[in-house]
Amino acid sequence: GVAPMDAISATPVTEIDSSDVPSTARSMRPTIALWIAAIAAIASGGYLYFEGKKALAPSAPIPVSAAATPPSVQADMIQSKANSAIRPETRAMAIVRVPRATLRTGPSVDAAAIQTLERSTIVNIVEMNEGWVRLESPKITTPSRTAWVRADLVVPMAK
Repeated sequence: GVAPMDAISATPVTEIDSSDVPSTARSMRPTIALWIAAIAAIASGGYLYFEGKKALAPSAPIPVSAAATPPSVQADMIQSKANSAIRPETRAMAIVRVPRATLRTGPSVDAAAIQTLERSTIVNIVEMNEGWVRLESPKITTPSRTAWVRADLVVPMAK
């Protein structure tokens, strides 16, 4: 057959067979790719680390009294600040102490029964009203996730 010609120099073009590439060059390709990936991972990790430090940095100078705070307490304060946007203010909690507690729409035995909660279910206390407690829990099926129960059916938990 006729060999292909280079259009500019009008010389025959020889095709390079991959077997002509030295084996050391072929074996270095995965190593080079691995190094590039490692450098990119380290760089992005460093970037995220410093961005996180900036986000947790105090917006005002630390008062002198806070500078004497033990590191473990400072770590708790930082953790609290980091979670504050996603964690609601903590409320008093209670646990259902009877086999089944009937939840109602209002603080009265005349209010409609909504559902029951099983013993040992942990709930948040929203408010108390003359022997009744308004509870909040994802297990409550109302749109507001709240309902009323007689106060003697739940036990407040220590914080």
